[in-house]
Amino acid sequence: MVPLQKYVPRVDPVVFFLNFERAACASVWLTERWTFYLALLLTGEAQAYQIINLEGTTGYEEMKQFTMDHLGIDEETHRLKFRKESGTPRDSPKTLLYRIKDAADRWLKPLESTKEEIMEKNTKTILGSITISNEEMVTTTCWVDSR
Repeated sequence: MVPLQKYVPRVDPVVFFLNFERAACASVWLTERWTFYLALLLTGEAQAYQIINLEGTTGYEEMKQFTMDHLGIDEETHRLKFRKESGTPRDSPKTLLYRIKDAADRWLKPLESTKEEIMEKNTKTILGSITISNEEMVTTTCWVDSR
């Protein structure tokens, strides 16, 4: 059995669930038992699943989605993380590329989305960036004109 850590608030919930799923597969757990094992690892706010899991009938994906929703992890969270992702002087280009790709994959969900859905999300982000750039341009122009 692969050792797992309990969920604590400072841990990224997406990473926690990814590690849990990898450990469950590596340990060859029956999918029907995943909710039982997961319940043993969730703590604090993440235990909100108990509201819907009173009789143990909730499936793993439903339990995971409910927990993520309760913790406030949604598409907008991932979009904002993608937009804010930046490197530090210690990061290699490869490390930064991995983090940006990871953030983009969480936001765009390329395995679950159609090309049209991905393009729509990208277009909205690009248009938002252009709007910001235009506002900055106007501010800069006003500042230059005042000098």
